Amino acid sequence: MAALFLKPLDDAMTKKGLFYIRFMDDWVVIASSRWKLRRTVATVNRVLTDLLLEKHPDKSFIGKAERGFDFLRYRITPSGLTAAMKTVERFVERAARLYEQDPRELCGFSRFRDYVQRWFRWVNSGLRFNFRVLIKGLTHFASYATGNTCYCLLTQFNR
Repeated sequence: MAALFLKPLDDAMTKKGLFYIRFMDDWVVIASSRWKLRRTVATVNRVLTDLLLEKHPDKSFIGKAERGFDFLRYRITPSGLTAAMKTVERFVERAARLYEQDPRELCGFSRFRDYVQRWFRWVNSGLRFNFRVLIKGLTHFASYATGNTCYCLLTQFNR
């Protein structure tokens, strides 16, 4: 649904000629200067207002891309891609809850083991070829294409 609903945002970002990537309601814009990013933020705000949406205040980040940022539960930095800290913290909390649910019960341990295996499979799948190539291109653009001075807008809208 977000893919169709946010098409006006996609079109506006395409016209700007900046690096822009979106997955559902999460997106990243990378600009070579603060001023280009400010104009882009104004465009994003205008498009979202037209769509009767607003940016989620806790899920928006504007800053230098070279410092790194979280996107789709991964941490993206010029030096590489890892699982985001919040992702790891949630995994540990959930795994601890599953483990504490009567560990003497075989099915309880089985749920714990299955969750841990699925989580590691998911994390590693994101670190593999297809997603990694995309992120590598993003970090390369972020750190080298604009002379190590580029700015990032990472946001999600309120539902």
